[in-house]
Amino acid sequence: MTRLKQILIFISFFIWDILVSGLIQVSVLPRFSVLQRMGLLTVGLIGSLLYVWVIIRVIKVRQPDFSILPINFKNFQKAWWLIRMWLVCLLGLVVCGMIRVTLLGSKGAVSANQEGITELITSSGTYSLLAMLFGIIILAPIMEELLFRGLLLDYFDSQKNWWYGPLLSAFLFGLAHVILTKWQTSTLLDLLTYATLGLVLAFVYKKTGRISNSMAVHFMQNLFSAVPFILMALR
Repeated sequence: MTRLKQILIFISFFIWDILVSGLIQVSVLPRFSVLQRMGLLTVGLIGSLLYVWVIIRVIKVRQPDFSILPINFKNFQKAWWLIRMWLVCLLGLVVCGMIRVTLLGSKGAVSANQEGITELITSSGTYSLLAMLFGIIILAPIMEELLFRGLLLDYFDSQKNWWYGPLLSAFLFGLAHVILTKWQTSTLLDLLTYATLGLVLAFVYKKTGRISNSMAVHFMQNLFSAVPFILMALR
């Protein structure tokens, strides 16, 4: 497979990911009727499931044994290591947050992406809360890990330049989280924040060779980020 074809395949899935995630996010906007919301959500979910099925088949072309199921529960003997990797993610995000506050003040403590997610989650009551939490906690770790670790690291991994694949994966992962926001000075700091998370996730995948492990760390991070909204729902 030529490098150009690999790049085009990655871009195709990159756009697909943004589109189906966007449909789920748009479905919570109050300007749509209940029927329209259900339609957008259904199309988004079907598109997400199809995305997962297709991208796994594409990855299997080069990695015939690649799979995210069935889960090998023996891996959970190393659960503490995964938790430590999540703590490394958290530490990296805290450091990035401190840099943001130092450079931008208290108003820059929250990224534009996070502000947008918060606005969507609170836009339509319980429905928007549940739909967005499902997308953030469940769909995002699966779809993004398959794209940025499973596919990208397979295509652009190099034994000679071992750092190239993880750095590219981290950069594009960060870019995916800021590409639709208004570009300004804080955007570069947002990019750094998400790229830091992406770099740790790439390390987890490279270290263990199992996409389920990077998904697990990604899941823990997104779940932690969603805790305030979960508590709000339980009130």
